[in-house]
Amino acid sequence: ASTAWVAPSTYTTSRIPSVDRIRTAEAFRSNTSLSLLPSAATSLLAGSIAGAAGVGVAFPLDTLKTKQQVELETCSRIQYVVSPSGDLIITRAPPSTMLTTIAETLNAEGLGGFYNGVRTSMIGQALIKATAFGVNNAALDADYSLAAAAATAGVVN
Repeated sequence: ASTAWVAPSTYTTSRIPSVDRIRTAEAFRSNTSLSLLPSAATSLLAGSIAGAAGVGVAFPLDTLKTKQQVELETCSRIQYVVSPSGDLIITRAPPSTMLTTIAETLNAEGLGGFYNGVRTSMIGQALIKATAFGVNNAALDADYSLAAAAATAGVVN
């Protein structure tokens, strides 16, 4: 006896997964030391950390990209070649690879060479993300839909 598939009767289309995530975040907040902070302060703190962490991860890659672009534009890599007749010829060296740029930066500047000037970007992104998180949280607290809250945060951002 074969049975045909029947859709479950308990399934409803009005249930939105993102609402469950919001409730989970609220449950997490109420069960941790974050419950001592108002939700707006928690959003501002989370946004600041997210902005700073994002810059901390992306900045070294941006530094490497910039170093390679400057090298190509300024022809800063040269090589000396001795011709068969004994003449010294100065030519442009082939562009360095990403690994070569990493090694040269580490040798010349150490690990800090990847983070020169990061402080300004980190502070700026921390403020931007804190604002976006705070506006999004305030809009959700004002019973905006998730899409409207995200759009509001995006406009303010």
